[in-house]
Amino acid sequence: MPRPVTEEYRFGPFLLDPVRGRLRREKSKVSADMRLIRLLVALVERRGRMVSREFLQRKLWPGHQNLRDGNLDVLVCHVRKLLRDNPRNPRFIRTHRTRGYQFVCPVGTIPALATDKIARSRAIAACEKARHRWSLRTPATIRESIQLYKQAIKEDPTFALAWSGRADAWIMAGVHCLVPPAEAFLRARSDATDALRITPNLPEAIISEAWVKLCFDRDIEGARKEFEAALRRKPEYPFTHNGLTLLHIANGQPQRAAVSMQKAWTLRASSPFLNALLADSLYHARNYERAAERGRLAIEFDPDLAIGHACVGRILLQQGHFTEAVKHLERARDLSGGSHVMLGFLAYGYALTGKMSEARRILKDFLKQRSTKTQYVPAFFVALAYVGLGDRKRAFAEIRRAVEERSHWVLFLKTDPMFDPLRQDRRFLSVVKMI
Repeated sequence: MPRPVTEEYRFGPFLLDPVRGRLRREKSKVSADMRLIRLLVALVERRGRMVSREFLQRKLWPGHQNLRDGNLDVLVCHVRKLLRDNPRNPRFIRTHRTRGYQFVCPVGTIPALATDKIARSRAIAACEKARHRWSLRTPATIRESIQLYKQAIKEDPTFALAWSGRADAWIMAGVHCLVPPAEAFLRARSDATDALRITPNLPEAIISEAWVKLCFDRDIEGARKEFEAALRRKPEYPFTHNGLTLLHIANGQPQRAAVSMQKAWTLRASSPFLNALLADSLYHARNYERAAERGRLAIEFDPDLAIGHACVGRILLQQGHFTEAVKHLERARDLSGGSHVMLGFLAYGYALTGKMSEARRILKDFLKQRSTKTQYVPAFFVALAYVGLGDRKRAFAEIRRAVEERSHWVLFLKTDPMFDPLRQDRRFLSVVKMI
């Protein structure tokens, strides 16, 4: 395993800073894409050894299978150009045909530049702001948190918590459907990897990796091990319990999910967000009375919490309180800035309460945005609209599409009461097996 990065690498006229992602030739900075830097770092760290093509592909494109070899060859070609290396008479990178590559130039190390105290304090301040914005869980605040973490990384690239924080922000961008799942979760994995490069075994980064394994890879056992390992190191971190809650729901164990979320809630019982998540887990466990109690408390603590109103609205639908439910779902839509998640819930609520024209209007907008490619439209919430409207054929087509998109929302299918009308259908069982 490569050592933790506390040094820079010197080879020939070049100086490579793995943490800051910078390459210099003598005193001049070499302009290079971050993926080229990652490739070079992977080779330099394993200098003198042949590094397999398969390893490099996993390193550069985590989560992707069956990539064409040409993708890697193109990157190696670009790295050689940066280094002015001749593949026929290599000074830096030797090709092992069909097998991999080897960094052959002698490498020295020098201590990495010490972090400036002022830069670190600015990075910490940016991260604190970012975490607060992230905790509000609206599309606008999630985007703001990504930019604030970017600012923190720019201030101090050696601050591992900034990288793991941005990983969590990208995870929420995937959860709230701001971008396609592949973009969100692979960016999250990349940032978590960088955090662990700087600070090995950082619990926050391990938790970020676990979320990606669960939501995108569907590696439930791998995610469980990482959540539990992080939990032993940092039991007071709510995002771990949140992840375990989702894992239990994915396994069709809503009662265990509620217990996990209860543990997170006890850490910060006055948190509006944790009260909303506890309400949601109780909703999946079909304990609607307790769920409604927690959901109402969440919006009592914070009347402008979009997910709090969404939780209460979905619970009230299952209790048959349709008029009040729709009011909360409309409030969630407005507070979220019209997010696709909240619009999907509202379309389902409209249909369930007999407001078919309103539900179809939302569905029509979804399909128009998809056809014109003006926005990413999550298939899961198109499916939910069809479920409410009673169109099973199209609902199943969209659920399959959501599975293919690797949407994390399909992990809720086993337990979410909204999908009860489909539960006895053969097609539903086949979709669950696909997941």
